[in-house]
Amino acid sequence: MASVSDRDNLIAEIWLDNKLVYELNTENDKLAVVFHNEKEATYDYENFIKTLQNAKERLELLL
Repeated sequence: MASVSDRDNLIAEIWLDNKLVYELNTENDKLAVVFHNEKEATYDYENFIKTLQNAKERLELLL
């Protein structure tokens, strides 16, 4: 979870190997996923969905 200066709301940052991969935010009053990749990447689907769900639940607790 993060509070960053260029956002109004909290965000959930998801990191892999010390690199920010994507984030969940609610900046426009709906849940959005923002990818921070510079090139194509492949992620395990089950882990990806589980991580997204966990981050969403944590954000909902803080809103």
